[in-house]
Amino acid sequence: KVQDSLNRTSTHLFKNALREVKELGRSDLELWVATQYGFYLYTYRKYEESFPFFMSCISILDQIDAPKIISPCETYKKIAYFLITAGDYEKANEYLLKARKYAEPNSSELASIVDNLGLDSINWNKLAEAERDFNEALRIAAVSKDELRYGKVLGNIAKIRFEEKNYDMAVELLQKDI
Repeated sequence: KVQDSLNRTSTHLFKNALREVKELGRSDLELWVATQYGFYLYTYRKYEESFPFFMSCISILDQIDAPKIISPCETYKKIAYFLITAGDYEKANEYLLKARKYAEPNSSELASIVDNLGLDSINWNKLAEAERDFNEALRIAAVSKDELRYGKVLGNIAKIRFEEKNYDMAVELLQKDI
């Protein structure tokens, strides 16, 4: 976090941690480490390098008992974000809905998840559903005082207004986003 970039030390530590948890045979820890490492790579746009880690996570999730998942909200959310980027909207939606179950009520994390559910609905061209999610995300972002998420949601609502050819409202929302 301090360096805010890919670096040898973090990469080395992730690889060692992953090797060690595999030796332990702890699928719960392997899932958590692989998710963190995959998301680390994903964050710095190393999508192809992160792909095998997220695929491993999905495989583990198919086999592990839900109560054994470490940080289930974070795990499902991070994998869902990758899946949206990869274009697997169906699986992403499934994981976002699971993440939502574990998120704290009225938290920034919940606002983020609901916002991404709205984005996923746009990908399916379900604009009414997307708008419902965005309005809920706005409410949660306001309650949790997450101004950054609030702005992002306004920008996402602008996408709907643009699709509706309501360009003046889309521009107004984008200006509020900025």
